[in-house]
Formats: sequence, structure tokens, C-alpha cells
Amino acid sequence: KRELWFRKQKLSLATLYDVYKITPDYTNPSGTTIYKNLGEQNFEKTSYNRMSCSTAFQIFSQTMIRMLNDFAPEGEFSSFITLAEHFDRFIDIMNGTKNGCEVFRNKSH
Repeated sequence: KRELWFRKQKLSLATLYDVYKITPDYTNPSGTTIYKNLGEQNFEKTSYNRMSCSTAFQIFSQTMIRMLNDFAPEGEFSSFITLAEHFDRFIDIMNGTKNGCEVFRNKSH
């Protein structure tokens, strides 16, 4: 069994899915969606979404961080949130979003 640990906390897609299952998006799917970029496609793997980079990167998105801050037990996912914040920023820089890194646009870079 493969496990990923970061700062003495286990990181697992299954534990993130457990948190997602207590959100209104999961418990009341016909209601208003709070976390629009997250869904079972992020957690339940199929042959299609295993090949989808955008689905995989949504695990490290601000939406996931917000969901964990709203519904996860205090401190349980602090290491994952730190990792996700850095990874989300890296993705923004690589995508060249307007919140991306200004240094790359600098002439002296």
C-alpha cells in the first residue's frame, strides 16, 4: 500500500473524500453547489478521469482548501493545506494567470 506523508501527516485522497462526503454538495446534490469545481469525479477514479490533468489538479485548488477549512476537523489537514497553497500558486504561475508571478514579466528576469 502506497502512502504519502508530509510534515508527519498522512495525505490520502480517501481522507479528502471523507471530508467531501459531509459537505452539502455531496449530501444534497440537488441543492446549490458550494464547491463547484469539486465532485465525485475528483475522488472516484475511472479510466477517463485518471487521464485528466485538470481533474487531478483540482485536488490542490483553492476550492479544496476552502472546503477543508470549512468542514475538516481543526488542524487535521494543516499539512495538506500548506502543500495545496504552494502547489496552487505554482500552477497559477505556470498557467500565467493574472494572479501569477509578476517577476516573469520583468525585463531583468
